[in-house]
Amino acid sequence: MCLGCNVRRSVQGQTRCKRCLAEHHSWNDTAWRNIREKVYAEETHCWLCGKYVEQKDRTVDHIVSRYEGGSNRRSNLRLAHRSCNAKKGG
Repeated sequence: MCLGCNVRRSVQGQTRCKRCLAEHHSWNDTAWRNIREKVYAEETHCWLCGKYVEQKDRTVDHIVSRYEGGSNRRSNLRLAHRSCNAKKGG
């Protein structure tokens, strides 16, 4: 079973199918900066504690971690305090 899409596909010793592996490896610094800035522009409060996040304390958290098969899609990303994200283990 592919961890990226949770569909039964041949993963041939990998944790992700070919389609999800391609997406997983296609991210570069510019793409990540763009999606991170979008999260910062759209959200003002930490999704973990609910409090306002100052600019110096903000980070982007994966709802479903990359390790667990989560993606860098906007729908899987939320604003969090650095300290809340670290406590979560994210």
